[in-house]
Amino acid sequence: MSSELDNPITNNTATFAFSYKTVWDHVKGIFSRPLPLLTFASASFGGLWSIYEASVSSLGLEANRPVAYTWILAFAAISSVVARLWAYVNTVPDGLEDLLPHARRLAHLQRPKWEFRFAKSVLAHLVSPIDREWQDIRNDNVYVVASRPRDFRSYFQWLAGRPENCFRMLRVAKKTMLFEFPQALTSTEETPADPKRILDRTQTIVDLYRESVAFEKTSLAIIPPDEMETVHELQIGWAEPIRDAVHQLFELLQAVCDADPKTDSNLAFTITFDGTPNVDDYCAELDRVESLLPQIMENEW
Repeated sequence: MSSELDNPITNNTATFAFSYKTVWDHVKGIFSRPLPLLTFASASFGGLWSIYEASVSSLGLEANRPVAYTWILAFAAISSVVARLWAYVNTVPDGLEDLLPHARRLAHLQRPKWEFRFAKSVLAHLVSPIDREWQDIRNDNVYVVASRPRDFRSYFQWLAGRPENCFRMLRVAKKTMLFEFPQALTSTEETPADPKRILDRTQTIVDLYRESVAFEKTSLAIIPPDEMETVHELQIGWAEPIRDAVHQLFELLQAVCDADPKTDSNLAFTITFDGTPNVDDYCAELDRVESLLPQIMENEW
């Protein structure tokens, strides 16, 4: 049984340049829809002018219509711009409707380093409950119900397939975190980063984190046969490199967010996957048990 992955790469270094929307980009965005702007201004002016005329008529005041007209028109125009500005700031980009308002605003306004702030915000929000669950399990704050397998053969087959399942998960994790996620964050002068693509890659990372916890919970939910206690214990923790890489990723995103874009316009970071622990010992112990399999099957526990 081989413990090597098809892809032996365990780390990757990427360099990023920051991108952002300029003030002119925002001005164009605010006034890109003139019809709502004019409609709100017209409605505001009409309502305020009606109130003014009614007040003058009912109270018998001396009307100075040119001055009143100017003030009401100015107020209506300013109110319309403010309303349009509020609507623009709170615009929800397509495909991001299910995210927190803060994350949606980061993706829409795209201030300097928005790609990293957006990815960090989404990652923290989605991973936090899964990480809390795992910390509770690891610290024995919650109880994982365990039961014995139905028979030795089915348990042995399940255990023998654990390395391949874990390594396949690691392959996807490496591909996603070392290559696809950095590519999603990359912006060029011609093509800015796409928030939907960043969200998609971040969601894949969250799913991997969830599956890594499920991998451990599956092991903890089984009471192994006496002959398999040692080998069963050796495969617990195999998914830890995935969780560790996700924590590295979050720390690096935080470091980029804390950097001064004026002095650090290009930053590099490295994500490293540690080796899966105890694989050689697991293989040796599994081979030993396999050699005793006929005898064990005769004395079906």
